[in-house]
Amino acid sequence: SRAPTYSPQDFLQEFDRTVKVLPRLPLAGPETGTPPWIDAFDRLLSPRSQVRMLTSHVYGLNQCITDPTSPQYPSVPNLVSEIASRGPVAGISPYVALAHRDGARYQIDEMGSISCNGRPGVSNTLASALWVMDSLFTIAGDGVDGVNLHTYTNSVNGLFDFARTHGTWQGVVHPLYYGALMFA
Repeated sequence: SRAPTYSPQDFLQEFDRTVKVLPRLPLAGPETGTPPWIDAFDRLLSPRSQVRMLTSHVYGLNQCITDPTSPQYPSVPNLVSEIASRGPVAGISPYVALAHRDGARYQIDEMGSISCNGRPGVSNTLASALWVMDSLFTIAGDGVDGVNLHTYTNSVNGLFDFARTHGTWQGVVHPLYYGALMFA
């Protein structure tokens, strides 16, 4: 764990020390969506830099919010709002342009409707399909090079699940998949 005072500049110093001992291979990062952190990475990008992909995480709503009056509270009405679908990616285009300026890519490497594994009754409803469709169209308009939808087996935020029962495989497709399919 790092101290609460750990800053983007601390990370950059740590990064500089680390990259000196790594083989000269392409790197991706910083794995954040917080502008002060992304702003610090301008220094890491250049046509000769090992950083070839800027990355960030995006979630429509936050599982940690407990106040039902908050627009970030995980509920169906909040998930279908533009605040959830467009707010987390608002202002991303300058960072996409920053990456592209130096021949790098910008990838959202972790994206889901609700952080921390989603919320039953919200993440696994048609609302998530509508949310992801609007988010993906917004991101595409900003020039993002790719998106990884965060999913794993039996996740409420999942795309689909497969299970073998009594020797027979069965698949279940979840609403998030249909939203991504519609976008595609």
